[in-house]
Parts: sequence; C-alpha cells; structure tokens
Amino acid sequence: MKIMPPKDMKARSRAAGFTIIEVIAVLIVLGIITAVAVSRLTSAATYTLTAETDILKNHLRFAQIRAMNDEVVWGIHFPTATSYVLQKNRAPAPISLPNDSSNTHSFPGGSYNTESPQVTFNNWGIPVDHNGLALTANITITLNQGGASQTVTVTKNTGFIP
Repeated sequence: MKIMPPKDMKARSRAAGFTIIEVIAVLIVLGIITAVAVSRLTSAATYTLTAETDILKNHLRFAQIRAMNDEVVWGIHFPTATSYVLQKNRAPAPISLPNDSSNTHSFPGGSYNTESPQVTFNNWGIPVDHNGLALTANITITLNQGGASQTVTVTKNTGFIP
C-alpha cells in the first residue's frame, strides 16, 4: 500500500466540492435575479388598478358615513363605465369626494362593471334600493384595466365593504 504525502491529500480535498462562501454567493446572485424578474412581471396597470380599487372603497365608505351622520340617503352613482359621482338624496352632492377636487372621480385607463348603476346607503349605513328598502343581495363592482380585474363588494344588510 502506498501512503500519499500530505500535500496531495490537501489538493484532493479542495477539489472535492464547493465552499460555503461559493454557495452563499450563488444564492445571493439568484436572489437578485429573482427580485428583478418579479418586479418586471408586475406592471404599472396592476398598481393603478389596486390604487383605484382602494379609492373606490374609501369613497363608498365616505358616502356610507355621510348617510349615517346626516339621516339622508348618500351614495355613489356610476353614470359611465369610467367615472362615478358622489350623491346626496340621489342628486349630485354639493361637496367633493375625499382627496378629489370635485364630486366626480374618473378611473384612468380602465372601466367599471356593476350590476347596479347606484350604491346608496340609509341612515343605518345599510345599502338600499331606490325605494329605500334594504337590498336582498350583495352589490358587486368589478374594476378592469389592462386585462386584470379586481372586485369590490358591498355586503347586503350591513353595508360592510371588505
């Protein structure tokens, strides 16, 4: 049996695998590449859609709070597929929507689909129909932009907007 000199053993053990530093460096590079790829997949239209969905929810909640405070019907009317108007007693409200310069808000580059042209709330914050009766079904508003969509639901009986 031949005994190897110690320097040959060191050379063989170094060539057998990767060091922990090499593995960590590769993982860091893969992490950076993944982060860049994911950020490229999310488009500006997706961010706009999410922002507009949140704005619509806030405006619906604003109308609901006004109805509970004023003892009159407040709501949001959808006259077109790209805009909506704050209403008081089913007429355009004399005040502006929060963070808007008027009582009308336009959805840039997208559209709304809703089964109801108007969402109104009574003094209890409950969604009601044109006769003031509580709705028997949830109201669903779908926002579309660039092939993506998000849904806003106004819950019957409670007016909860998740």
